[in-house]
Amino acid sequence: MGFNKKTISILLLLFFASIKINAQTKSNLQLKVDSILQHVLNFTGSKKTIIKNNGDYKTDTMISYATREAAITIPDSPLIIINKKLVEYKVLNNYTLQDVKNINVLARDASIATYGPQGLHGSVLITLNKKK
Repeated sequence: MGFNKKTISILLLLFFASIKINAQTKSNLQLKVDSILQHVLNFTGSKKTIIKNNGDYKTDTMISYATREAAITIPDSPLIIINKKLVEYKVLNNYTLQDVKNINVLARDASIATYGPQGLHGSVLITLNKKK
């Protein structure tokens, strides 16, 4: 059984079309937050932060911040908070900009003051519209 050029072309077209269909697309809210992370918080995700017990911040590798009460793991990205609940970045894909009432951004110092060492990279606070 031999394949001619037309059959191979069709198979390749179907293969690449299936890859495109299966690729996860980002919601417009996720794209907006990506823009905020990059342009407002200057977060690229390429660097991780080490925090020593004396509170000195320096960019290198991730480590835990030890307090008298417990060790706190510092996330390696800004906090994403929806309706006052900390969520993972991928949850943003469940919402669109039409679902959002407002978006506030806390830069590093304000975020640390509010959320402690976990707010080191800043915070994106999202309030959703109330469901009807």
